Amino acid sequence: MKKGIGKAHSKIILLGEHSVVYGYPAIAVPLKNIEIECEILESKTNFCYNENDTLSVAIFTALKYLKKEKEKIKYSIKSEIPPKRGMGSSAAVSIAAIRAVFDYFGQKIETDLLEKLVNIAEITAHQNPSGLDAKTCLSEKPIKFIKNKGFSYIDINLGAYLVIADSGIYGNTKEAVDLDYNRVIYLGSGPLAGLAREVQLKILELTAGKIATIYDSSMGFRHGPKSFVDSRSLAFVFVSNDAYTRQYDLDILEEMYGDSIAPLVCAVGVSVEGQYEGTSFDFAEEFSSIPDAYLALPYAIFGQTIGLLSSIKVGNKPDTPSPSGTVNRVVKGVTIHPLNNQ
Repeated sequence: MKKGIGKAHSKIILLGEHSVVYGYPAIAVPLKNIEIECEILESKTNFCYNENDTLSVAIFTALKYLKKEKEKIKYSIKSEIPPKRGMGSSAAVSIAAIRAVFDYFGQKIETDLLEKLVNIAEITAHQNPSGLDAKTCLSEKPIKFIKNKGFSYIDINLGAYLVIADSGIYGNTKEAVDLDYNRVIYLGSGPLAGLAREVQLKILELTAGKIATIYDSSMGFRHGPKSFVDSRSLAFVFVSNDAYTRQYDLDILEEMYGDSIAPLVCAVGVSVEGQYEGTSFDFAEEFSSIPDAYLALPYAIFGQTIGLLSSIKVGNKPDTPSPSGTVNRVVKGVTIHPLNNQ
C-alpha cells in the first residue's frame, strides 16, 4: 500500500513563552527525543478538511500546495508529545503531517518551504502565532527569537539536566493571547474570594489601570456587579472544591456563558471539564480533596499569568508598570503613625 511518513520533534521554551507573541525575546530548546510521526495512506474516500483541527489544516495546506486537494488519502498519528502543555505539539504535528504528504507523493521539501507551510497552518489554528514553535521544532539547536526581527542559534552547555514536570493543567495558548479585551472579572467564594481580589488587583497594578477589573463572589455578582460585563470582558471563576459552594460557581458560569456577552467565560478548577459547557482551565482530579484555602495557591499562578500577559498586551513593562511612577511595586512614602499616640 502506498504511504508517506513524516516525523518531527517537540520543544520547550525556557524564557518568554507568552511575551514572545508581543515582540519580546524568547529562548527555546528543541527536544529531539520526544517525537511525533504521521503516516499518510491511500483511502477510498476524499480527504475531509476540518478548519478547526490543526492536523487537518496542515495536511490540506500541503495538498493545496501540491495541487492534490482531491486526492483520496487518510492519516494516522503516533505521538509522544502531550497536547496543551507548551511543548509545540501543534507545530510538530503540522511539520510531521506536511512531511508525510510530500513523502506520499514522492516530493522533496526544503526547510524554508516546510517552515512557510507550517506557519500558514499555524496561523489558521492559532491566528497570532509567534513562529517560534515551528522554528524550534525544525531546529537542531536552541534558538533566541524575536518576532518580526529574526532569530539566532545559540549554544547552551550547562552540564545539567533539564527536568520537565507536568502539572496536569491543560492550557490553551490561543485563548490566552488572541482575545481583544479591556475588562477582567474574577469571581471566587469563601477562601477563594480573597484570591479573586488579589489577582484582580494584580491586573490593575500591572496594566496601570488600562484594563478595568472587578472581583466578587459567585452569589454577590448576580445583581448590580453583573452589569460590568460587556463584549470586551474576560470572566474567570475560581471553582470551589466544596461540593455545596461548587454548585453556585457552576451556576454563575453557565449563566454568563448563556448570556453570550463576554467573549470568554472561563472556569478555573479541579475536573471542571464535563460539568461546565464553556472553556475550562482544568487541574487534575487528584487535587479534588484539597481545601480551597490551599487550592488558592496554584490558582494564584493562573491569575498572576493573566496579569503578566495583560501588562504586556497593553505595552507596559511588568517590572515598572506605572509610566507616571505614582504606583510602585514596593510601597513607598507611607508614614507609620503612632498607635493611640504612644
